Amino acid sequence: MAIIPNRGRGGGDHRGRGRGRGNFGGPNPDETQWGFGRGTGRGQGDRGGRGGHHGGVHVIGRISDDEKRQIREAARPTTIQVSSEGTDDIIVASPTNEVVRHFAHIVLTKPEFTEFQSLGQFRRFVNSCLLNLSNHHSVDTSDLLSALASPQGLERLKDILIMPMNIDAANIYGTLSFQFVILPLVGVLTRESICQLAMDSATNAIYATVYSHRQNFIKGGIIPNMKRLLERGSLKDQSAAATLIQRGDEYLCVVPSLSCAYLAIVRLIYQIVIRIRDARIDLVRVVRTLVIQVHTCAKNFNKTERDRRVNAIMVQEVKRLQRIVSDAEDAVVPLLDVTAADPGAGSDGAHSKTQLRHSFDPPGKRSANGPSHDNDHVEISEINILPTQQEITCSRPPFLPSNGVPDSPHFLAHGWKRQVDTHFRLYREDMMDPFRRSMTSFLAVLRHTPFGEEDRLLNNKELRKIIAGHVSLNVYGNVHVLGMSTEKNNAGIIGIGFSQPPEILRIANKGRRTKFWERSKNRLMHGSLVCLVGRDQGALGSGQDASAPNIQLIVGVITRRDTQSLAKDDKVAQISITLADPLQYFLLLSSGKHWLIVESPGTDFGSYRPILKALQHTIPASLPFGKYLAPTAEEQAKLKNVKNYVDPPLYARAPTFQFDLSVLLNGRKGRLDVNNTISIEKTVGALQKYSTLDDSQSKALVETLCREVALIHAPPGTGKTLIGLSLVEVLRANKARSECGPVLYICSTDDALDRFLEQCLDKGVLDIVRVGSGSKSKLLEQYILEARLDGFIRPFLVEQDLREATSDLNSDAKKIESLERTLKGDCMQWNHVQTLLEQEYPDIYKQFVKVSNDAHQSSDDKTKDEHATRSFRRWRSGQCIQEKTAHSEEAKNMLKSNATDLKSGPPDCQKTPSTNKSVDLLLGGDIWNMSVNERQRLVDQWRPKVQENLMAQLGEVTKHVETLNDKKNGAMDEIRRRIICQCSVVGLTTAGAAESQELIRKLAPKIIIYEEAGQVLESHIISTLAPSTQHLILIGDHKQLRPRIETYGLSSDSPIGKKYNLDMSLFERLATSATNPFPMSVLTTQTRMRPCIADLIRPPLYPNLEYGENTLSYPPVCGMGDSLYFMNHDHPEDAKEMNGIQSYSNSSEVSMAKVLTEYLIKNGYDQPGDIAILTPYLGQLSKLREALKSKYVLVINGSEQEQLDQAELEGDENQESGGTAIGVNTNSTQKQLTLSTVDNWQGEEAKIVIISL
Repeated sequence: MAIIPNRGRGGGDHRGRGRGRGNFGGPNPDETQWGFGRGTGRGQGDRGGRGGHHGGVHVIGRISDDEKRQIREAARPTTIQVSSEGTDDIIVASPTNEVVRHFAHIVLTKPEFTEFQSLGQFRRFVNSCLLNLSNHHSVDTSDLLSALASPQGLERLKDILIMPMNIDAANIYGTLSFQFVILPLVGVLTRESICQLAMDSATNAIYATVYSHRQNFIKGGIIPNMKRLLERGSLKDQSAAATLIQRGDEYLCVVPSLSCAYLAIVRLIYQIVIRIRDARIDLVRVVRTLVIQVHTCAKNFNKTERDRRVNAIMVQEVKRLQRIVSDAEDAVVPLLDVTAADPGAGSDGAHSKTQLRHSFDPPGKRSANGPSHDNDHVEISEINILPTQQEITCSRPPFLPSNGVPDSPHFLAHGWKRQVDTHFRLYREDMMDPFRRSMTSFLAVLRHTPFGEEDRLLNNKELRKIIAGHVSLNVYGNVHVLGMSTEKNNAGIIGIGFSQPPEILRIANKGRRTKFWERSKNRLMHGSLVCLVGRDQGALGSGQDASAPNIQLIVGVITRRDTQSLAKDDKVAQISITLADPLQYFLLLSSGKHWLIVESPGTDFGSYRPILKALQHTIPASLPFGKYLAPTAEEQAKLKNVKNYVDPPLYARAPTFQFDLSVLLNGRKGRLDVNNTISIEKTVGALQKYSTLDDSQSKALVETLCREVALIHAPPGTGKTLIGLSLVEVLRANKARSECGPVLYICSTDDALDRFLEQCLDKGVLDIVRVGSGSKSKLLEQYILEARLDGFIRPFLVEQDLREATSDLNSDAKKIESLERTLKGDCMQWNHVQTLLEQEYPDIYKQFVKVSNDAHQSSDDKTKDEHATRSFRRWRSGQCIQEKTAHSEEAKNMLKSNATDLKSGPPDCQKTPSTNKSVDLLLGGDIWNMSVNERQRLVDQWRPKVQENLMAQLGEVTKHVETLNDKKNGAMDEIRRRIICQCSVVGLTTAGAAESQELIRKLAPKIIIYEEAGQVLESHIISTLAPSTQHLILIGDHKQLRPRIETYGLSSDSPIGKKYNLDMSLFERLATSATNPFPMSVLTTQTRMRPCIADLIRPPLYPNLEYGENTLSYPPVCGMGDSLYFMNHDHPEDAKEMNGIQSYSNSSEVSMAKVLTEYLIKNGYDQPGDIAILTPYLGQLSKLREALKSKYVLVINGSEQEQLDQAELEGDENQESGGTAIGVNTNSTQKQLTLSTVDNWQGEEAKIVIISL
């Protein structure tokens, strides 16, 4: 269909009267097209218009004249930074006029524009898109992106994708110029505004359209044409018209070189394969061909430094592409060697190669015995994060790959895929093991519990006496379904009611019940994993196995914990959960089983899920730094015994790039060239002389800037926060030069992050943002990300997606409400049985439909459906039989006269049936001659399949709701991403980073700094990495506490856990590698501890630790003869379990600590932060709290406070709960003390520390 010419209207951009055919300029005959504006002159186009601008064009997002100018004339970079994911600096649009800028809007939004009418229009459209979507201006042009992803926009994109193309086709009719249209289109498809957009629905639609036309556009177009240009050695179009077009087209985009063209094509293919799984197989040959061409290009065209720079990145990225498709091939055609061992490790160690191979049983179909259960898969992307019933009750151990063990077998070869697989399985097992053990122990007890006597399992103390395995459980009885909730646009949330725990059954006062649930931080917390256990009278209790068919396990996650709902009734509490499978909701409604809720406290699924989900969605081959963090066998062999083998960051390898360090040099100038040894030495000397950093800090900072993966070992008191802050200052000062965006800075705790960001403010670093809600700092309130959302102007595309998603969610909520009401009730209607009858009982279906059609022969389908609905209702209820009885005389007369009046009911209702036929006979009989009982039996026959269909519909709607919620969350994340991109520093805690995985993925950080990296699990760091990450900085101390995990059997200290090493951080793994230790900077000067205290740790752990000058001048401790004391005693420990805590305590040490504290306070140590009392044990912490709470204001870590409160509740269930808050005296006239376990104290300080061991 051709464009409808707008005859009699000029081609101008300004409103006015006039006739004529518009011309956008250009000497070539293919430039003539129909204009869409109104001009004053004939054929003058935009040169002769006047009046209101934009003519009759519908403009989606209106922008000002100044913004239009910004788009047209945005400053292009003078130095190309090609290390980003996009091509904005590689394929650059030419500055042009307003008509060309606006042309893309016309093409994509004007309904009458149904096809391109000239080759010039193709060129103009592509250049217009390049201009509008470029990152060289800050104008919101997301309306154009939205239009491109719309049905009309995708049709116009398709028009280009299906066209023939040629490298010498500048003016060949019906053929697009490869250089002037196709390559610029590749630039459009790889704009950062498209490939980095947080809203996947729009970008996925665009890339899916490109992929669907891959045969013509990629396989038969781009690849062979690039081959011909490569053979020619130039991008030049040799056709006669090419020169004329280049002279006359001010809007023409010219790609600068073959290398730039290949780099853009590689990035386009990359964007397709990371989004479309099938493309990783389908485009294998394309990638292989591309690899050959790219290497040929890099070899033959490398004369200038810029060429070599582009070539290096091009080769690196095509290798990444090659790894992605190779991994996909391996998944389809499994590797033959399923026990690939570590070639770089020795054969000694606790777990020999022979032992590991003997016990090696790969997962899923790779196992000789087949999958062990329905959730046992080879690909981690296919594993449900929530466990299934088969998995919970499976007797075979799960496949757990060894980690960091010499010669350990694995079904995957060495590299990122194996590393991601290993940490996904081990981290998931850390969640699963306590839950599985708890459920196994509970089912063993339940097996011997008579039906109806389950209430004795609800009491924690009683249950603890009879359950095996030292597991901790909370069990709740009398479970019943309240319904499916659609609150706040969240579907699939099930309301559950259950009996109040025994601890508060005696409490009649609602306020005290509320207090109990507020303080019960170990019960039914948001994000906790729970299992609904259902059994009937014949299940268990009779010696049956726990996995028997009449026992049902349904796993769910608590999604809403409302204290008022938990406490409002003295007998029944309420929570809301989300099921792993929404279809299981029907089991809760229909099974007739007696249900219990079983909870394993501490299994915080909410903290595991985002990391596991991120690992599942990771494309391993796309991750950076593989040769250091997850080397292949070949890479291991190359780097073996090589020193200082870490490359500079990718952005720092750009030609002429140098770090400006003047921000640290007190006004002096200083530049660092990371590729120049002399520059490195001079910079270290300048920092040591003029900055506030000490010698080791200066050296560490420079080394870190020179390494794309950098480790800084920071023993206690050596200034890990200071070095982190100094790095941020330097990176911020070089942000424009490196084009690396904001630095992602991750701390272990909220307090540490608050301190770091406050120090940033003190240094004048004001463009910061804090992600997460755990801040206690008033200084940072205005820098909290969520607080800045309301004031941010939302882009057009964001507003559109939010509006559409909200509307569709409301519609789906109504559907769910209707379906759920039908499932719970007995209100089967015609629309519920219509499809079933039509497909499986067509004779019955025809009888219902015949009545409707006979009664409304001339009516539309809607009217007939309404009548069928009424007929079915009358049939099911027997109303037609009642009508027959009431009008028997009239019925007889109608039968005698052989007249049928359908308006008074079907003719077959004239009898009074009272038969009682079998269902088989009824299914083939006359529905109108059935008795009421027969009709009910027939409905009962249909009900299971109808309910199955309804549940399928419910499942589809809830999945659609998930999609809509993803769309809504993506829109909000796009706002967050844009806010963050305006800043230089974004701060998160480790937990906050886990919760913000989607946002981090869309942010695609290029520089990531981890503080206390020795306490961060490797899985967390892997999940934070993005393909775009170019600089990873780890600051920590692997000789202090390891990361915290839940399962001791996976830890390095466990005899069996030594082969898993889950709690070994990435920092420790790299720093302690036996074959090739990673280069690491070390901070050696500590400024915190007195020498006598530092000497406790220096010989065994830090032999090179030096004393800062300030530590030699500390005043003596008042009232004490020395600064360090060890006090020995022979008082025995208390009973291990007191106040519900299975932990160690010693009342005598508590008394000694109390007396010593009182003495020190009398000697003047009475300010906040002066005294801290530490202990390794939670039981001892509880005793200390009880002894000190009446006299002092106690500062206790939030998580420890919750554990102590919960233990008190469980340990004193015979007393009423309530009263003042436990453990913290808020009397402002009393002195403040800090209580903590040793684990939670790392990184903190106090003038005096008392340790109760």
